[in-house]
Amino acid sequence: MLIRDIAQILELGGIGTIGADIFLGQVPASPGNVVVLFPTGGFPQDLPLPDVRMTVQVLVRDISYRAAYERIWRIYNLLDGGKRGRFIQAPTGRRMVAQAMQPPQSLQREGLGDESAGRSFFVFNLSVWTNRD
Repeated sequence: MLIRDIAQILELGGIGTIGADIFLGQVPASPGNVVVLFPTGGFPQDLPLPDVRMTVQVLVRDISYRAAYERIWRIYNLLDGGKRGRFIQAPTGRRMVAQAMQPPQSLQREGLGDESAGRSFFVFNLSVWTNRD
């Protein structure tokens, strides 16, 4: 599963731990500081290749605006690659060419007065060329 493979890359990159603060497909009520990966579809297959171009949304939630901002940018730099190239390989052996579709952006900042007061959310979307699941 693509999002599980990306979660393992994040774990090896020191971003967090799968099941503790990195989650797949749903935002847990707690802890307050999490990374969540969502499969978001992909693009039509225009070429007769065995690989597909899939998309993933990366969401970071943190009780600190600054910590959320810094964490999403660490993830962006780890997955997008920039000058070092966009080829990444998961521990499972899955090979990917990843490219962020836009830089991280603030999604929302929850208000005061409820149990989730002050949590900040940042997101970016990732386009990934890889083999089919």
